[in-house]
Amino acid sequence: LALAGDDPKDLTVLRALERLYVADGQESEYIRTLGRQADAVESDRERAALYRRMASLWEEIPGSATQAEECLEKLLAVDPRSEDALRSLERLYYAERKWTELIEACKRHALLVPAPNAGEIAFQIAAIYEHELKDWDKAIEAYIEVETHLPNHGDTMEALSRVYEKTEAWQKAADVL
Repeated sequence: LALAGDDPKDLTVLRALERLYVADGQESEYIRTLGRQADAVESDRERAALYRRMASLWEEIPGSATQAEECLEKLLAVDPRSEDALRSLERLYYAERKWTELIEACKRHALLVPAPNAGEIAFQIAAIYEHELKDWDKAIEAYIEVETHLPNHGDTMEALSRVYEKTEAWQKAADVL
């Protein structure tokens, strides 16, 4: 990093450091250098590509899911319509059992896709509320949301009936069936 001391945004120096860290097997320093490059580049497209690469590399290092998540969030700040970044975040949050973050990522993802896909994502959100968080009220709201995208969706009707039964809303459970 001493090479980058005079101008920490000198891409020539940062790319030289990148090659050195790769050759020396210093994975973490290599990824951090990519981050410094992301700060230095002018183009959002290049910045997004660097964040995508960083996230992928962090994912390969055990115990570095949080760093991967941070890179994906930075990527989404640059490119909010990046479905691959959202899917990756969803996968990481699911693996880390970060339910609230997963729900938020799913909601952002649902805004980018056609109604049937948004309905499937809404169903996933509802299932998280039901099975992971045991929040029956939010599960009901989410299952009803699925209906706005996928009317008369069989799995949704069954799930909604099941949650109504858990809350002892017998009439509503019967109405759904």
